[in-house]
Amino acid sequence: MAEGEARETQSWLETTVECEYLTKEIGSELFQLYNNIIGKLVTMENTPDQWLLQPNRSK
Repeated sequence: MAEGEARETQSWLETTVECEYLTKEIGSELFQLYNNIIGKLVTMENTPDQWLLQPNRSK
């Protein structure tokens, strides 16, 4: 779900550049930042055990 939201944001970034609300340079920089975010989200999806909280076994 989060990956889809990030990709939607990338689509909106493309639109803002096409409509000249953002420069190509800024749009490209933001698009690349979202590529990095998407990459991290995919890593989290592929290795969920690293991101799960472990139960407290001290009891």
